[in-house]
Amino acid sequence: MLSKYFLVALVIAHCSLICAEEEWITHREWPYLTSEALKTRYAITSYLLRDCDMIIEIGGYKTPISDFVTDKDVIVIDPKIERKITEKVVHLPIKIQDWNGSIRSSNYAVVILGMDLHLDDSGWKRVFELINGSKRTVIEFSASYKPAHQQFKFICDNITKNKSVGVKLDLTENDTSKYLEFYPHRNLYCFE
Repeated sequence: MLSKYFLVALVIAHCSLICAEEEWITHREWPYLTSEALKTRYAITSYLLRDCDMIIEIGGYKTPISDFVTDKDVIVIDPKIERKITEKVVHLPIKIQDWNGSIRSSNYAVVILGMDLHLDDSGWKRVFELINGSKRTVIEFSASYKPAHQQFKFICDNITKNKSVGVKLDLTENDTSKYLEFYPHRNLYCFE
């Protein structure tokens, strides 16, 4: 009888951890992403994607690429973004695994800046499909955030694209001291 209660307690504890993680993801904020220093990632990304017709950004949060690129069609998919639909820009507050939209161009790019993805198997499958079908993909992440490194390796192991550009950013000399969780060393890669 004791083992039955122990098993029930384990199941409840596991479910509580899942709910706590979802709550953490939903309510967590990353204010340092709005700093001028971090916004420079978009200048590099925009240059690398200059000859793509369309951009699909996975993530985007408070600084979507549509704020920096105005001459292309842009779709931003992020559960925390505010919905927006215009002629050239679509912001969808959903997870990538819930997006079943079509891509009107074979000359599209995928962008993942500040990688911290929380995906199920169908979400990862969708990410791999999008990257493999893209002309170019830009992925950027903190050099010191281990989950991002693991996700980057996982992506590299599951796509057919090759790295064409690698950039190491050191943003330590910028005024970001007011942000407790600022990750100044960044890795940015372009795949073709």
